Amino acid sequence: MIMRKPYILALASLSLFAGCKDFSFMKFGEEPLAVVGNKSLYMSDIKDIFYKGITPEDSISLLRAHVGGWVKTQIKIQEAEQLFAEEQDEFDALIESYRNSLLIYKYDRSLSSHVDTVVTNAQMTEYYNRNKEQFRLVGPVVKARILAFPSDYRQAKSLKKLMESNSSEDYQDVVDIAEKSSFYYKEFLDKWYYFKDILSDIPFNQKDFDAFLKKNKLYEYRDEKNGITYLMTIYSYRNTGDYIPIDMISRTIRTAIINQRRTEYIKQKDDSLYNDALSKNSVSLNIDTVSVFAPSAVTVSDESQKTKEADRTLEEEREASDREEERSSSEEKSEREESEPSDKQTEEPNDTETGEQSETEKEKVSDEERSSEEESIAADDERSGDGDAATE
Repeated sequence: MIMRKPYILALASLSLFAGCKDFSFMKFGEEPLAVVGNKSLYMSDIKDIFYKGITPEDSISLLRAHVGGWVKTQIKIQEAEQLFAEEQDEFDALIESYRNSLLIYKYDRSLSSHVDTVVTNAQMTEYYNRNKEQFRLVGPVVKARILAFPSDYRQAKSLKKLMESNSSEDYQDVVDIAEKSSFYYKEFLDKWYYFKDILSDIPFNQKDFDAFLKKNKLYEYRDEKNGITYLMTIYSYRNTGDYIPIDMISRTIRTAIINQRRTEYIKQKDDSLYNDALSKNSVSLNIDTVSVFAPSAVTVSDESQKTKEADRTLEEEREASDREEERSSSEEKSEREESEPSDKQTEEPNDTETGEQSETEKEKVSDEERSSEEESIAADDERSGDGDAATE
């Protein structure tokens, strides 16, 4: 690919109009501002970069910067195209895949606008109860309030009793006293809070949060160094592993219900599109089970038959070899046994060691000779049978 040298045109003519605050009258001809290879940039492509009230100097600088950036980008793209030319098919497949995914995503998003987003408390409660095991606390949560006041405060004991009380009157008295005396006072009662998160407002030296919450409703800490007493009242709590209170995850549940509706609605539309396409003959399905799988099955069968025949031939060759070895062994044994009596007959008798041959030994020799003759006959019969089998 031959890359043409990039060039920029029409900048001088633009300066004639740069003093104007409205570029709507400008005509955008066919002469390109810049060309890189086979790519061209026209004024009509970048007219939206100019804004009302831009100064002549800024308009020229903006145009130069935009065109220069476009030229550099095109040069880099074309260089990359040359470098990865052999991977063009892969790039095209990736681009097609991304395009399809983007289209489907935008289509599904457009369908989502038709989904009902109203979720009632009853629906959230039903979803929560059905999926309760999925909602477990990873740490204790509480509803509490914290009060801090000077340790030498004369009504400290009365204030402590008020903090322990559950009555609405005593609760309001604490609020009024704290406000009147400018004591530090903070409530964590509007929702559930993880216990660890509220401890930043009070010194706390307990390590086992769950054990502490089980045993204590009121926590008191005296900062002797600074002369301050802290009181923390625990109104409600749930320990680690308990079910998450539904009001802590109401937003999560609402989102889950809407997403479930969206998924079901999109699936219904997908099924409807599919069925409509089939009914209108817009889809042609040419899956022929026989034509698709039969050739493969035949091929497998042929290969299997060839393998079986090869195995059978190999087995026959091994059997023939075994028979030949057995025949040779029998002949050698027969010859050896036939020669043993003649050897014994030629030997000089040793009267001191053996004496005369007894009748029993003679019978034994005769039996061995008969056995040798029978084995020789059997071997001849077997060879004859092998020859007949080979002839067949």
